[in-house]
Amino acid sequence: MEISLDKVKSRSDPYQLFLDSIRSPATLRRYKNHLHTFLKLIPNQLYTDTLQKTPKDRELITLAKFFVELARKDMDLASDVIATFIKEDRKRVTLGEISSQTIPNHIKPIKVLLDANRVPIHWKSLHKLLPRREAKSKDRAYTKKEIQKMLEVTNDITDKVIILLFSSGVPTVQVLFAPKPEPSVTELFTRGRYFSISLNELTVFHTSSADALIVPLTETLVISFKQFSVN
Repeated sequence: MEISLDKVKSRSDPYQLFLDSIRSPATLRRYKNHLHTFLKLIPNQLYTDTLQKTPKDRELITLAKFFVELARKDMDLASDVIATFIKEDRKRVTLGEISSQTIPNHIKPIKVLLDANRVPIHWKSLHKLLPRREAKSKDRAYTKKEIQKMLEVTNDITDKVIILLFSSGVPTVQVLFAPKPEPSVTELFTRGRYFSISLNELTVFHTSSADALIVPLTETLVISFKQFSVN
């Protein structure tokens, strides 16, 4: 183990600090693309007027360094640049080009870059410029009466369990882990959160671990689920 001068100096590279702060390769690829899109929109004249110099190229590593330097010298100006970017994105939402949920994803890599370089931008005021998130669905939850009616007309055990699980707002996922001993129904609801239905089996995934419990579907289990979900 060694703390070399080169390693210490690398901590002064704004772009490298940005890279070091992101662990997921998929997130890194996405953030690099969004960040580059933002930085390329900033005119060179802004850097010339503020820093008395201009980026030698439009590569991400170069533009990231210049924007961090600009933000350190004039945080209000950097905030105004970001605010203008958000407002332009909001116009695209109005035109139907992007959804309102997309804008925060465009802002996140900018925040990561500045946070990694210890530039204290006032993000709370910028977040107030974001549009309200659109409702993903206008669907409503089933009423207890509707759930009871579906259970009465359904004879298949698997269908009954699926109705009860979905009526509780529980998502289904694939079976990924090894089975464990069969628990009580109470334990399924107090410890489990994610469920998967396969032929004659119910798989329950724990919320706090990667364990899974595979339980045979029985009439008793369906009745117990009915008592937990509907009553």
